[in-house]
Amino acid sequence: MSDSLTRRNFIKSSAAAAAALTASSIFAADATPSAAPAPATQSAASKLNVAVIGCLGKGKSNTDLVAKAGANIVALCDIDAGNLSKAAADYPKARTYNDWRKMLETQKDIDAVIVSTPDHSHAICALTAMKLGKHVRIQKPLARTLWEDETYAALLEQAAGDLRDRFQRDFWMPDRSFFALALDGDGHQVDALASDAGHLLWSGLLDKEYGEAVGRRLLEPDFFSGWGVRTLAAGQAAYHPLSYHRGSVWPHDNALITLGLARYGLHDEARTVAHALVDAATAAGHRLPEVLAGYGRDTHAEPVPYPHACVRESRSAAAPLALLTAVGGA
Repeated sequence: MSDSLTRRNFIKSSAAAAAALTASSIFAADATPSAAPAPATQSAASKLNVAVIGCLGKGKSNTDLVAKAGANIVALCDIDAGNLSKAAADYPKARTYNDWRKMLETQKDIDAVIVSTPDHSHAICALTAMKLGKHVRIQKPLARTLWEDETYAALLEQAAGDLRDRFQRDFWMPDRSFFALALDGDGHQVDALASDAGHLLWSGLLDKEYGEAVGRRLLEPDFFSGWGVRTLAAGQAAYHPLSYHRGSVWPHDNALITLGLARYGLHDEARTVAHALVDAATAAGHRLPEVLAGYGRDTHAEPVPYPHACVRESRSAAAPLALLTAVGGA
């Protein structure tokens, strides 16, 4: 398979062409522009057309990020003429507006909208765009802005920070550089190495150093079969490649893991998992089944089918869209 995983050949390989326009790297979890990979060359027709409401500050950084990922910036809107002029200088092909309503009503080629406006107006911008069928990335947290409840927002942020601290304290296994699968009734760690940790990356729960450690660990050979990340790492007493929860490879599980890898800036690792699943789909008639056996690619040239797995399964059917979101045009 080519190293260039464009929108078009990715969708073709994973048999998800009908839903191609429902996913984009614009809605991948936050990553800094410096951490994002350089996009592969794509035709204009294969790129997402993005409009921006609010061009200064976070609006500018969001615009630069999605443009670097390969999107077309086709419209810019800001009530401040100076802000709009600066943004237009960076994106001269974009049409400019002072009124976001006019932009959404008149410009029909917009696929997605980034809303980075001040607190008093972003909610109505986002709701209007969604009613028109646009994908929306909204920068503001709802408690603080949509409900305008600063006290509640501060309490939620504090609770989330406390949860993060408690989780990392109680579940981290320093000797294994990984998170425990669970705590037992006495609060002791269940030390199985399981793919569930990849969901921590997807949720954004972990601090950066923990997230990077977990993400790289999931790509080591005991976890990564060459067709995807196993539910349980090989070499443990409970592991079996034909066990549903103890060694098989779930495409939907890997899709969440890939989104998490991208969230923490592990773009090479995200592409590795995406390539593996596309190759697995290609070997299975361009369809991802519910689950694959956990046998390694180094010993099995094709993915080994899992007995009694559903050939058509909704979670696996949605997995290519999540993968495309994670890898963008790379």
